[in-house]
Amino acid sequence: GLATSLIGRHQIGVYNAAGQREEKTLYVEKVRVIPQPFGSLYNLMLDSAGRVSQQRFTSEKIGVIDVGFRTCDFAIADKTRYSERGSQSTDSGICLAYDAIANALREKSGVQVELYRLYEAINAGSIKIRGERHELGPLVQRAFSQLAGRIATEANRLWAEDWDIDAIVLSGGGGAVLAPYLKGQVAGEVLPVPADQDARLNNVLGYWKYGNHVWGQAQAMTG
Repeated sequence: GLATSLIGRHQIGVYNAAGQREEKTLYVEKVRVIPQPFGSLYNLMLDSAGRVSQQRFTSEKIGVIDVGFRTCDFAIADKTRYSERGSQSTDSGICLAYDAIANALREKSGVQVELYRLYEAINAGSIKIRGERHELGPLVQRAFSQLAGRIATEANRLWAEDWDIDAIVLSGGGGAVLAPYLKGQVAGEVLPVPADQDARLNNVLGYWKYGNHVWGQAQAMTG
């Protein structure tokens, strides 16, 4: 499997600040595979040194909804233990909302706007196509609300038997955008998305903190 293929010696290339490539040898002794949405949980639970800073996440049952561009991942951590029954991945990424917005604009203007060009336009609230400005507010609200409804339906169905979930964490760039729409539709206490953090990096930061947690324990044991 994945863990087996990663164990052993690997030749990798590392680029420095000047853009120069160096060959390095990486030796992997042990691999720990963790579901992707758990990174968001570790990001909330641990500080930068890998120490537990939020005790509630170690003692409660937490649902995680991680909305990415193409996919939406659901996971449950019961006192940090992974629950396979309450976890799955669907294709309900934020790109579905972008597709809906792009299709509505095509009907109005006759132009198929590329999805990547919608990001700044959505933040600005409008887009100019062939000299005509199109307001995006109503289109965005409708598309985001519909996608949030789809995700909420998936979460509520998946977690129907997990009525004892203490809180739900939203993560990912899509999760941050859809948070105002999801809070009224997902059953349970939905924790607010921190405004000072880039939600797209939640998993990355969480795994970095978890690495510090594991590495710190290993260092302490070896002196």
